[in-house]
Amino acid sequence: MERNHIKNQPFDFPQANACGLLRVDTEWRFQLPPKWRSLAQPKYQKGVSLVIALMILLVLTLIGISAISTTTFETNIAGNERLYNRSFYTSDAGVDYFVSMGTSYISLPNSGGIVDSRTDGIPLGGDYFLVNWERTLSDLGPPKKFQFKITSQGISPSFPTAGRINIEAIVEVVDTTPPPEYPGGST
Repeated sequence: MERNHIKNQPFDFPQANACGLLRVDTEWRFQLPPKWRSLAQPKYQKGVSLVIALMILLVLTLIGISAISTTTFETNIAGNERLYNRSFYTSDAGVDYFVSMGTSYISLPNSGGIVDSRTDGIPLGGDYFLVNWERTLSDLGPPKKFQFKITSQGISPSFPTAGRINIEAIVEVVDTTPPPEYPGGST
């Protein structure tokens, strides 16, 4: 049997044997029974590719929406972390400022107070700290030692929220001023 490879001319299929198999160039292939051949024709598959394409488009849209939602959430987390860090370092600056100025608070008559970075003229890029302090005498000396319980609050104003961090510390300050001369002279 010869094959006809010229376009637009019908191809003569060999007849199948009793098992539904046919022989073409020494290969055995399965041939559908005649009643099923009409179901495999493209006329019953119209619109299937459109439905599959729409399903794939729906899945890709859901993946895109999920990615946008995750990105927005991650951006909010990063902004909150930045605000927290600014507040923390501002509060830490309040502790450092009080420690550096600790000896100047020894001679004050009151045993507590508030240090505000805005009133002391300390520029912190729009942020500020408030340090609440209490002084207690821990050792009469010499030299005199004082304990300060401080609570530094770092505030980072930002729209729509403000970051606030509190740091508590106990600082011991040694009075380095020399004791007064004994008025009675040497003995």
